[in-house]
Amino acid sequence: MMESDQSIEQQDSPLVLVVDDAEDTMRLVVKTLQVAGYRTLWAEDGATGLVIAEKYQPDAIVLDIQMPDMDGFTVCEQLKSRMATADIPVLFLSGMDASDEVISRCYQAGAA
Repeated sequence: MMESDQSIEQQDSPLVLVVDDAEDTMRLVVKTLQVAGYRTLWAEDGATGLVIAEKYQPDAIVLDIQMPDMDGFTVCEQLKSRMATADIPVLFLSGMDASDEVISRCYQAGAA
């Protein structure tokens, strides 16, 4: 897990956790969020993302669907099944085609 450097003025900004195993994608998303004024945390796999989410209680989570250790659907289901993380909005990010089946699966897993 890594946490970005933030100025004192941004300490009240919303905190977003980005979970993605593709380093280039993760860096792009993190940088885009930071430029928009968000504080960020990130994890390179689902298991680490779950731990960080429970510990830091981010305001939102951006979650990749396809990851090697556990897919984003499983991570989201686990987040939603835990009292400490159940209310955190989850937004899926993926290079997969946005078929009705994939979109439906995102919502079934608990995506916002």
